[in-house]
Amino acid sequence: MSNIQNFPKQILFYGCGNMGGAVLSGWLHAGISPSHFAICKPTSRAVPDGVQYYDHSSKYGGYPDILILGIKPQMLRDMAGDIAHLAGPKTIIISLLAGTENQALSEFFPQSANVRMMPNLAIALGKSPIGLLGQLNDVERDMMNNLMAPLGGGIWLNNADQMNGFTALAGSGPAFVYDFIAALSMGGQAAGLSDKDASTIALNMIEGAVALARQSADGPDILADKVTSKAGSTAAGRAILAQNDALKKLMIDAIIAAKTRNEELAKL
Repeated sequence: MSNIQNFPKQILFYGCGNMGGAVLSGWLHAGISPSHFAICKPTSRAVPDGVQYYDHSSKYGGYPDILILGIKPQMLRDMAGDIAHLAGPKTIIISLLAGTENQALSEFFPQSANVRMMPNLAIALGKSPIGLLGQLNDVERDMMNNLMAPLGGGIWLNNADQMNGFTALAGSGPAFVYDFIAALSMGGQAAGLSDKDASTIALNMIEGAVALARQSADGPDILADKVTSKAGSTAAGRAILAQNDALKKLMIDAIIAAKTRNEELAKL
């Protein structure tokens, strides 16, 4: 079990879908005892051994230290009354609800502090950046930092605009990476490799490249140049990606489109 000091005693998930389940898995993977956690409907997933499950919020006694909202954003308005009686004056509400801003949470749950939390599904492996946004006092912030420590720590953001940008990069970004992996694999197939071999090579190559980039003092542009010999095969391929800055423009446009959609969702 984890030796993390001052980890919150009771964490209640109200709803535990894909993202909530990934967050819970991340803590359990880090060695936090399942006795710290409880789930209140709705959830369609199997409840891990040792985690308490309540099929109705009225069966949960008292207030948790942390109340995590893991429902779909469009469900919040209808369920807010049921959620509110679970949130005490010392409870910190953590929202996994994309597009739901802190002000809206404060209006629904004025008695409790709230924090927006944005990971991605890799949090189950302790491999996700975690964006945090909320106005907390020193005690509440310390509790949040203790909560995030087993997951690798969070990045505190200053405003909703930064959260929307973080969500576009860290939240939507994995889908763009998967698309890129698929495109690399298709390129390998076009070059004569089998489907299976191309997919395996693309994944292994990316894993190695990321590991090297993480431990290197050089930035990605310099690392790319080190791989590239003048007039060689890598230079020929990079010339295609560099035409009219095609790759850079494509990724910037994708991130900005995702951020813009996050802003639109917040207004719904």
